[in-house]
Amino acid sequence: MMHGADRGHLVGVALLSALLAFAASPAYADQIEGHAIIQFNATSTLHDFEGSVAPFAFALVADERGRWSAEVDVPAAALQTGNASRDDNMRSMLDAETFPLIHGSFHNIDPDSVRRLGELPFVLRIRSVSRPIRAEVVDWVQLNDNKLQFDVHFPISLADFSLEAPSFLFIRVGDTVQLTVHVTVQRV
Repeated sequence: MMHGADRGHLVGVALLSALLAFAASPAYADQIEGHAIIQFNATSTLHDFEGSVAPFAFALVADERGRWSAEVDVPAAALQTGNASRDDNMRSMLDAETFPLIHGSFHNIDPDSVRRLGELPFVLRIRSVSRPIRAEVVDWVQLNDNKLQFDVHFPISLADFSLEAPSFLFIRVGDTVQLTVHVTVQRV
């Protein structure tokens, strides 16, 4: 369930990564739009399942050194698995009414390092718990001079965010959720 929330942050991360890669020089200051789709995979004692967050847009800000920053919010209620009961349990675990947003913070990101190392560092906040994340950046494709696509992968532990995996009778959701964020960035 938490995977959806983490996916939201992952999308933000993926978008930021794409934008960073797109910014090859510190003097670059064009406006950049990003779009992301978050997918998550989780396990349970009954069967594995997946979910997603609908495509969303984001923006990046570059400083005078060409370093990027972004604040990305994903509504916890936007996480969907295609099973209404499971989605209700996920939103309950996330306490979506009290904490409606899953938040990703990207600060002082060096696009050249992200591209070279294939890693995107960021801070993910779920409910009131924040944790540093190092996401893997893969499938970097420069579509043209103004458009770039890439994927971001990372796991999250529900326990690390003080979340208790949902359970019912003998069915229990696993602690680790795998997130993939498909990111597209474009200069406008």
